[in-house]
Amino acid sequence: MPVDVKASKIRNDNFLLYESPILGIKILYPLNWTKTDNSNVQSNPIVKFSPPQGGFSKLFIETNGSGFNNGSLQNYADQQIDRLSHILTDFKLIESTSTTAGSEKAEKAVYTFMLQNILFKKMEIWLVKDSKVYTINYLAPEIQYANYLPMIERMINSFEIS
Repeated sequence: MPVDVKASKIRNDNFLLYESPILGIKILYPLNWTKTDNSNVQSNPIVKFSPPQGGFSKLFIETNGSGFNNGSLQNYADQQIDRLSHILTDFKLIESTSTTAGSEKAEKAVYTFMLQNILFKKMEIWLVKDSKVYTINYLAPEIQYANYLPMIERMINSFEIS
């Protein structure tokens, strides 16, 4: 395991802690989920978590290294939603709202789209820390989306940026 990434048991409650000191992020994830860590190669996604037998379902975290241009986070989210509406097939916005990820203020969008004849549902949460945009994504086939949502919400609530 790379030196800069740690995974350790937390309070015996079937969650592990993912931590990347280089990127300054921490998040809890279920013990039986698969973690794919890309933080050492500086690619997106930084890290991906997949449930057992989850098929296409996954939570992944990305970062925009180009910086944030001091606009409002809501404007950034609106721009992203507009961009998605033009590039995704059968895009349908379900929700767009302010939220939090851990203790950080964030913007959230939930939407559906078609890909390879499968209806997907996706949640994107955007937050900014030190002029860097972090995106937490939860993607699942629409019919499976609610199955993992309680775990996903716990993961999002545990997210920290140092």
